[in-house]
Amino acid sequence: MNAVTIQIPDDMHESVKAIAAEKGVDVATLLIDVTESIIREHDAEMRFRKRAERGAGHDSEALALLRRK
Repeated sequence: MNAVTIQIPDDMHESVKAIAAEKGVDVATLLIDVTESIIREHDAEMRFRKRAERGAGHDSEALALLRRK
């Protein structure tokens, strides 16, 4: 595992500590959870964009499929 050092404003640090305490975890665990969430969201967006690119220009074909009975 790697260590990352960041500098954040004192008030933000206090907020992060309070949220971690509220959730019953330490600050490191909270930040790992938040980072994992951001990565999952980014990956989902990239998958969506790739699918959208593959479908670009195929609007009429897609609509024709929807009109089939």
